[in-house]
Amino acid sequence: MYRVVALATALFATSGCMIGQSSCGHASETTYRCVPVLATTQGCMGGPRGGDAMTARVYPIGCQVDVPECSELDPGIPRTFECVIGANGEPAWYEPI
Repeated sequence: MYRVVALATALFATSGCMIGQSSCGHASETTYRCVPVLATTQGCMGGPRGGDAMTARVYPIGCQVDVPECSELDPGIPRTFECVIGANGEPAWYEPI
């Protein structure tokens, strides 16, 4: 029991060292894991968080995008968005938790 508490304490104490802009090893630029599709295809227009907003590119449902930031929820992992069907039935970029 004592070892579990000690291990958890050690992990918590060292996790503070990882906080930083590049600690999660994020992409250096927005990276799409898919290719754009025809504008008549259902999908997300532009990129997440305003990226590619000036283009008329449409990305398919299920497309994942790595952005050059660490996650706000878990600073140890890169930030990723996915094109999904939103609650209103329209495609939208969503950041999985």
